[in-house]
This record gives sequence, structure tokens and C-alpha cells, in this order.
Amino acid sequence: MKQHVHASTLQPVQRRLLIPVAAGMVTLAIGYSVALIWLRREHHQQEIDAILEGASYSLEADLDEQIDDMLHILHEIQHEADIVPLLARSDRTGLLEQLTPVMNRLRESEHITHLYVHDLERRVVMRAHKPEHFGDQVDRFSVLEAERTGKPAFALELGSLGLLTLRVVVPVKRGSKRLGYVELGKELEAILEELAERHHVQHIAMIEKRHLDRELWQEGMAGLGRTPEWDRFGGSVIGHSSFSEELPSEVDRLATQAEPTDQIQYLGRTWQTLRYPLRDQGLGPVGSLILLRDISDARAQFLELVAAVSAGSVLVLILLCGSLYVVMRRVDHGIVAQQQALLVSQAELQRHRDHLEELVRERTQQLEQAQSSLLESSRVAGMAEVATGVLHNVGNILTSANTSIEVLLSRIHRSRVDGVAKVSQLLREHEHDLAHFVTNDPRGQRLPSYVHKLSEQLLREQDGLISEMSSLRGFIDTIKQTIAVQQSFARTSGVKESVRPQDLIEDVLTMTGHAFAKFDIVVERDYEELGPQLLERGKILQILANLVENAVQALTAGQPGGAKRLLLAVARVDRKLHFRVQDDGIGIAAEDLTRIFHYGYTTRANGHGFGLHHSANAAGELGGRLWATSSGLGRGATFHLEVPVQTEKSPADD
Repeated sequence: MKQHVHASTLQPVQRRLLIPVAAGMVTLAIGYSVALIWLRREHHQQEIDAILEGASYSLEADLDEQIDDMLHILHEIQHEADIVPLLARSDRTGLLEQLTPVMNRLRESEHITHLYVHDLERRVVMRAHKPEHFGDQVDRFSVLEAERTGKPAFALELGSLGLLTLRVVVPVKRGSKRLGYVELGKELEAILEELAERHHVQHIAMIEKRHLDRELWQEGMAGLGRTPEWDRFGGSVIGHSSFSEELPSEVDRLATQAEPTDQIQYLGRTWQTLRYPLRDQGLGPVGSLILLRDISDARAQFLELVAAVSAGSVLVLILLCGSLYVVMRRVDHGIVAQQQALLVSQAELQRHRDHLEELVRERTQQLEQAQSSLLESSRVAGMAEVATGVLHNVGNILTSANTSIEVLLSRIHRSRVDGVAKVSQLLREHEHDLAHFVTNDPRGQRLPSYVHKLSEQLLREQDGLISEMSSLRGFIDTIKQTIAVQQSFARTSGVKESVRPQDLIEDVLTMTGHAFAKFDIVVERDYEELGPQLLERGKILQILANLVENAVQALTAGQPGGAKRLLLAVARVDRKLHFRVQDDGIGIAAEDLTRIFHYGYTTRANGHGFGLHHSANAAGELGGRLWATSSGLGRGATFHLEVPVQTEKSPADD
């Protein structure tokens, strides 16, 4: 009977398994083919994007190289061409004789399009490229910057024809006296043509109409032999293009859309595009540079790959299904023998199961004990982290208080109070003939003026000492507030208060504001107007204070001088608050963006690595997260704090 049962069940098992397994293999093969094709397509797209992005990066490098070359040419012009005495006497004819051959040579060899000489009032003494135009005053950013700094200046600036020109201006001096300026200009179109040849890309420069005069632009385009299409592209016009043929209507879409990349059809070819912003140093954003790469051949290769993969997949499926049928027949015969062995194994398994349950009970008790010990250890570690955070915050404020004390001592040592003693001594020496001394003696005649100036000096010193003492008292009050916040946090952990997020930032600025005036830090605010939110005020204050203090240290650790900007922002996104603390300081290396939150890790020589670690833990306890972004060393950094939020309900809501 047993043998009969096995024989009758053999064929149904084969039928039940063969069809589902074959269907699964077909699905797997199709999925593999689709994944392969998708990966190849993504890889190809990444290659195209990398080429276009490389071209945009190369453009920036080319501009820097062109600036260096033009500076070198300007220095050669000042040394080789005897323009200093000519400029000193505003000899326009002499300057033209000296610089016209130079301009012709530079136009041929370096594609230089502009050569100016300006006097001290920025009036054009001579245009080598347009000798008939002179005497007008130039107010471009590059010339104004050279006038302001007395140093070489450069900028990418928009002309009336919608053409961007790279301009470099160098002051001309005789000794230490400034006589005027010499300027070189090279149109961006020439630089882009060199870029296109090197990277095999085309370009279209779109300029915003708001920066152009329509009549001047249309006349200029007509003078250049181009068709002026003022109304075609909405708010923009084409400044220049590497395409000689008329642009298709799909370019109209590129001029108005915001996406940085896209694909268009042109001249029977497919082009991948990348949008690159164009900026005038004086005007700001003035348009976009659209780089285009022909991807038609790559697309054809991709379609050939799709066909080859599809054919290969069909062949593999046929072979797999045939092999599966043979294997399944062998498996069916093996199932019978395995069923007999299974019955014997079940009895043995039951015996081991009973023994295993006993072992599980013992291990469960051990794990419960270990978990209890681990919880106690975590509680102790948490207390240590809170204490470390308190010491870190108080230590930062004590550093500022110590600086104020040093300023007080320095001002006391430099005080002119000894002048009072000198006046007193002089008056005692002449107390019997004071009227005669003040009236006739030269020292006595100067005495009232000296006393007046001395009193003004002492009053200024008094005001300075009072100001520093007020700052010192503020530091002490801040320490008390910090300790009180920590004590309140320890007693009310997890308790939420109704508070406006922007008020939290202002509280932090009040606590740390002593450093802003000291280091000439400009604080900018970008607050979304938010109502009261239910938040754990103490923890968020600790995190934000730590981030602001780190930003101040980053701003003061770089080179002295220059603008120091600190931006604090808050906005609500869905059901979360997003705080940002952004600085223009020394920046963060890419490999340190996550390591700075590790316990004990620091990039500062006098750092200890507690503050950011403590802040990241506090953000996690709030159900949020803390992370940092930076473009690299020397490019500033931004810290982001994201916490869930619950808007406070009004009585009407209940």
C-alpha cells in the first residue's frame, strides 16, 4: 500500500512544482534583463551628465586662467609700452600710437576684444578697439572696484548687446601716485568656443531682458548679422549661440523651464542639456548658459544593447526550462526516500525541541539580567553626557568673560588718571600765586585746556570700563541662566513648553551675542513666521547654543579681515521644524562631515569633541536628527537641526 501511495503522488508533485518554478525563472530572467538595461542606461546618463558638468567646471577654470593671462598681459603693457608719461598728460594720440598695434596683436593671438585707458575720474582717455569713442565716464563694477581698492580687479560683466565680457582692470601708478587705469576685455563667446572644441559640446547663452535696452540690443544684433528675436523666449533673449542654424522650438521650452537638465531634438539628433547660471559681478544673476551634448550615437548603441539582451534572455530561458524539466523528474524520485527519512527525523526533533525549550528559559533569564545591567550603564552614561554638556557651555562663556577681564585690566593700565596727579602737584606748587600762574605762566595758560582734554579722556575710559563691566555681568548672568536651564532640563526631561521657534533663536543670540561685536560678525536672520509650538525648550536651546558657538569659532579661525557672516534660519516643513546655522568660516572636509559627531572627535587643536556629540544625542532624544553640510575647506558650513513639532491647540480646538 505504501509503495502505491508514493507512485500515485509522484506525477502531481512534478506538475505542481514545474509550472510555478518555470514561471519564477521567466520572471527572474525578465527582471535581470530589465535591470541590466536600466543600469546601462543610468550609467550612460551619468557619463553624459559628467561630461556636461565637467564642461561647466572647466569653464570656471578657464575663466580663472584667462584672468591670470590678462593680468600678465596688462603688466607687460605697462612695462613695455611707455604709457605712464602719456597717461600722466592725457596724451590720447600718443596712447593710440603705442597701444593700437598691441590691440591688433592681442586680437589675433589672444582673442582680446577690448583695450581701454581711463584717467583717475574713470573717464575713457582711449579705446584701442574703438578709437573714435572716448571721453565718457565708466561706472562698471571692475573699474569701480579697482578705484576703491587700488589693486587689480576683474569681473564678468554684461554689455548692452547682451554679451558677457571678462574684464580685468589694473591701476597705473608713477611711484606711489595713481594716474589712472588700463583695462582688457575678452568676450565670453570666444572662451565658450574654446570650451566647445575641447569638450565637444555646443552652447546657448540666454540673457534676461530686464538687463537690456530693447532698441540698443536689436540694433546691435542686426549690426552683428544676427536675427534679433526679442519676443520669442519670454523673459530672455539669446546673447550668443554656437549653432549656425535657426534654433528649434524646443529651445523655447529650455528658456522658460527651471530644470537644470533636459533633452531636445535638433537637426535630427538628440541633445542632452545642462543649465549653468551666468552672473554679472555688479548686477547679480543675468541669465543662463545652456550646454548641449549630442547623444544620438550613444542612444543608438543603447537600443542595440536592448535588442541583444532581449534575444539572449529568450535563449537562456529556453535552456533553463529544459534543464528544469530534467531536474524536476530526478527530484520527484528523491522525494519518496526523503519522506521516509523525515518521519525518523521528526521523532528525534521532538526530543531536541524539549531540551531546547529548557535552554531558552535559562538564556532568557540571563538576557533579562544583562539587559537590566545595560540599562543602568546607559543611565550613568547619559548623566555623564549631560554633565559634559553643562561644562562645555559654561566653559565657552567663561572664555568670553576672561577676555572681558583682560580688556578691563588693559584699559586700567593705559588709563590717563596719572594726569590728575600731575595737575594736582602743579596746583600745589602755585597755590599762593595761582591767578598769576594761570594768567602769565605758559604752563598755567595751557592748564585749563589740558584739564578739559584730561576730563574727556577719563570720561571715555569710564564709559569703556562701565561697558566691559556690563558685558562681564552679562556673562555671569548667562552662566547662571545656562546652569538654570540645565537644572530645569534635568528635572523636566521630556516636558514640552509652548514657545515660538524664532524666540528660541533670539534667546541663543542673546546668550552668545558678546562674540558678534568683538569679532565683527554680521548676523542674518531668515525666519518663517511661526506661532507657538510644543517643544522641549531646554534641549533645543542647548543644541542651538552649541551650533552658534561652533560657527563663531569657525568664522574666527580663518584668515583675518573680510566679511564674517552668520545666518540663522527656521522654517516648518510638514510636521517638522528645520533649524539652520550657516557660516562663511573655515568649512569642513568631506570625510569629517559625519565624524565630527563622534564622541571625542575634534578638528580643533583646543577642542574636546563633546559638544557636537552631545547635541546629536539630544536631537535623537527629541525624535529628530542633526547633520552638517559643507562644500569643503574654506567654503563655510551649514548645520541642520530637524525636530518633530506639535502646534499648540487653542481652547476652540477642544
